[in-house]
Amino acid sequence: MYSQCGRIDYALRFFDMMPKRNVYSWNSMISSSARHGYGDKALRLFSQMIQSGQRLDHFTFATVLSACASVATLEHGMDVHASALQACLESIVVAGSALVDVYSIVEE
Repeated sequence: MYSQCGRIDYALRFFDMMPKRNVYSWNSMISSSARHGYGDKALRLFSQMIQSGQRLDHFTFATVLSACASVATLEHGMDVHASALQACLESIVVAGSALVDVYSIVEE
């Protein structure tokens, strides 16, 4: 609710207090951060998600790649692309579309 209202700071407070996080809660925070212009925060959350050992899905990759495109970081985009390849998720349409976005925006 807080992230939908643009209050990412409150959403992050509740997220930080969650005793157990799943792929949906991680994806929600990453997506909300990216959507509201906090691409750097979305990338940091993605790194924390990986470090926590949480399973990643195609939505995770699509969201993080969009965040990479929004902050124009080719290096991060390439890292996320490599992770998608390792997880065999690059062929999923949503992730593939996000790859096109990140490479085309960054190359402009």
